[in-house]
Amino acid sequence: MKKSLRTVRLNEYGISLVEVITSIVILFIILISIFTLLTQSAKTTKNSENIFNATYIAQSEIEKTYEAVKSYNFTAPYCKNAILNIDKNEQANFKYTLISENNCSLTFEKYHQQTNNYIILEIAPKTSYSYISSILIKVYEKKEDTRPKAQMQSTLEWMAEHNENK
Repeated sequence: MKKSLRTVRLNEYGISLVEVITSIVILFIILISIFTLLTQSAKTTKNSENIFNATYIAQSEIEKTYEAVKSYNFTAPYCKNAILNIDKNEQANFKYTLISENNCSLTFEKYHQQTNNYIILEIAPKTSYSYISSILIKVYEKKEDTRPKAQMQSTLEWMAEHNENK
């Protein structure tokens, strides 16, 4: 009996190669899991930041549109000049341009130079009243995108009288 215990103890003097390889594999699995988690977290943070910025742009454009509506005496069917003059201090390349017009619905687009986003502004009659319109702002990361990064909708109340020459 004494002899067999001594033999077992002689075999446990150091760490075997199998144990070292096993511990290295376990360590790599843990490290890969942590790096994957950190990478995914960074992507999620960047995506959230892009959505936040796009929402801020949409809100800014809604506010600019409200200011344009209050500055001009236009009714909804005659609102082109009010929208086209929203960014009167910007260069010509960064202003709204009319891309479609059907019935009383108007669609404009603009490139936002600070964030490299494309903005679509749609105005359509909301009710049978000519002075109430629905405004929809969509912010896209790229012009070719089909899904907007942010979208904001509101209702505009236009002035009762119009003056195209103002």
